Amino acid sequence: MKLDKIADSDFDIVSFDIFDTLIIRPFYTPTDLFYLIENKIQKKLSSIDIYPFHDLRIMAEENARKKCFSEEVTLDNIYEEFKSISTIPANVLEYAQSMEQDLEIELCSKRNSLHKIYSECRKKNKKIIFVSDMYLNEEVILRILNKAGYVEGELFLSSTYGKTKNSGALYDTILKKFPHKKIVHIGDNYDSDYIIPRKKGIQSIHIKKTISNFKKFEIKNSTGIPMTNLNNYFGIRCAYALIANSFFDKTSEVDNTPEALGYVYFGLHLYAIAYWLIEHTQYYKSLVFCARDGFLPMKASKIIKNTLNKNVNIKYFMSSRDCLFPLLFSSNNIEIILNNADYTKFSPADIYDFVKDFLHKNELAVYQDDKNIFKSKTDFIFFLKQVSNSLDKKRLNTYIKHCKTYFDTFFSGSVAFFDIGYSLRTETILKNIYKYNIDSFSICNIKDIALRREELYDIKNHTFYDFTPLNIGGLREALFSKVMGSCVRYTVKNGHIKIVFGKLKFKEENENIIKIQRSALQFVQDFCSTFKDNIQFLKIRNIDSGIFFENFMNSNDKKVFSVFKKCKFEDIFSSKRESMSLYSLCFTKKIHFDKIKKALYYLVCDPRLFLKKFFNFVKRM
Repeated sequence: MKLDKIADSDFDIVSFDIFDTLIIRPFYTPTDLFYLIENKIQKKLSSIDIYPFHDLRIMAEENARKKCFSEEVTLDNIYEEFKSISTIPANVLEYAQSMEQDLEIELCSKRNSLHKIYSECRKKNKKIIFVSDMYLNEEVILRILNKAGYVEGELFLSSTYGKTKNSGALYDTILKKFPHKKIVHIGDNYDSDYIIPRKKGIQSIHIKKTISNFKKFEIKNSTGIPMTNLNNYFGIRCAYALIANSFFDKTSEVDNTPEALGYVYFGLHLYAIAYWLIEHTQYYKSLVFCARDGFLPMKASKIIKNTLNKNVNIKYFMSSRDCLFPLLFSSNNIEIILNNADYTKFSPADIYDFVKDFLHKNELAVYQDDKNIFKSKTDFIFFLKQVSNSLDKKRLNTYIKHCKTYFDTFFSGSVAFFDIGYSLRTETILKNIYKYNIDSFSICNIKDIALRREELYDIKNHTFYDFTPLNIGGLREALFSKVMGSCVRYTVKNGHIKIVFGKLKFKEENENIIKIQRSALQFVQDFCSTFKDNIQFLKIRNIDSGIFFENFMNSNDKKVFSVFKKCKFEDIFSSKRESMSLYSLCFTKKIHFDKIKKALYYLVCDPRLFLKKFFNFVKRM
């Protein structure tokens, strides 16, 4: 009998197991609940170390079962035994017992696929019963069921009858009450919900726990990064349980939808980044996120800030390398621009466009249409010197002062500055020109120039990862960035800086990026709303948060990345490209070809990029 045919079957009674069948918890194992209680009672005890409530609660239940004369114990029995093996004051134990029941009610929720079956059975006027081996009393179980939308059904609890499914005696009670009725039982425990009822003459259907489905996915998607020992980290287990309950209800595979990709692969990583930022920046005057790739971490950080009620002043700074490029000409050593611009991507026309507002009249106008890429560093430096000599220093200095008025709204006082990375370029410019007190927060470094800038200019360099992931750049930045036109330049209007944005060209093409981002933020919201003020106890190591995300980023599976086939990304400053295929970027940094094979790959996967590289190659010859 298939599960989805139950409502239309000839069974008189449909019997449902409760926990892990109708009801799900946000825990990798049910006993993880005890860690939450453990954290809650610490302040009520005078222990010089963390009181091992979790372990003692499990021990108390084991001991109570050994002493029990019936097949099942009650929660009262368990806490009576707890009292005998512990030194916790009676009032604290009463508090813990009450909290255990309250948390069960609060954290339990419906399992969507089974709630649908339950609802269909009700519509067909099937008799519904709930059967569970459980120490909680009927009042608590009914509150859990009703809260989850199971409002009709007769309850058969082992704690009420003193009999269990596991022994078969609870099924005997059901058969005695409903003689000559055709019954089907549905549950997740292979022995007590499938084998034993069949021995009693009750048809049965076995379903897998969401966490069991998830474990198959976990094994396949944990390569490339050191695997977490789940038994030792409570926070990651809770995160995995939330993912399991949301997207592994009926399968061990992830649907290749933007919603699934965002929640399963990206959400936990985004949450950990945002939590890391809030945790490490609460004593700064401001936490400033740099547009555009600071957008999603900024949104996630606001959720966590509000959940923890932290006093963090979050700001969003509109900037780009295009905007800051003219400031580099304030240096006497114009060669430093080599650290900020790859000459192989620029032409005289590009540089002219960046600085034309600050040139003496008609200076260098001859270059405004010269789109020939620089052939060497020497040519590039000579042209930069020519530009520097043609600048109207007064106009440039006035512009720098106007920029300061705008920048001061973000960088006055001590500031934590988040940019996805990777070299402290922006922080160095702002600190050396305006003397701002900026500390850097980013995902990672990719070159030691970040470490040298940190040392030379006294910028504290905090990175989320202490390693460099294999695939950085375009795809990662697109996932973090707001889908909007880029900030292309600052202009001065009425003595104030006005931000000029490029035209948003690819909103429709990037709809899947927006969906992935929404789903990732939904994970952050779900984690925070589920665990609330407990999230400060659910520590997640940075590296662990990236296990699935980095595995996804390093995949060579075309099916996985097909969601990006229409997506476009622009990076005018670095690559001089107004349109890059995100789908092609998923592969080009991970597959090592010789030059001929690489050219053929570009020709097939990204013809526009092939032509761009081909023409640049010809120009350099």
